[in-house]
Amino acid sequence: MPGAPLTPETAVRGVLERILPGESEHFLLQRIEKHEGRDVFELESAGGKTVIRGSSGVAIASGLNWY
Repeated sequence: MPGAPLTPETAVRGVLERILPGESEHFLLQRIEKHEGRDVFELESAGGKTVIRGSSGVAIASGLNWY
């Protein structure tokens, strides 16, 4: 069934829901630019939420894994 394209943030949110059911509202997932052509991720706490930023879905998922 066709639907809207899956964004990296949406894909990682699905992973997050599978490994931490019901906890995904405590996380903000955002895309950022690559650094010098390389995938990167950042972790931050802001407004009572864990913010995971990454340059791709794999980078965001790596940030989640590192967390």
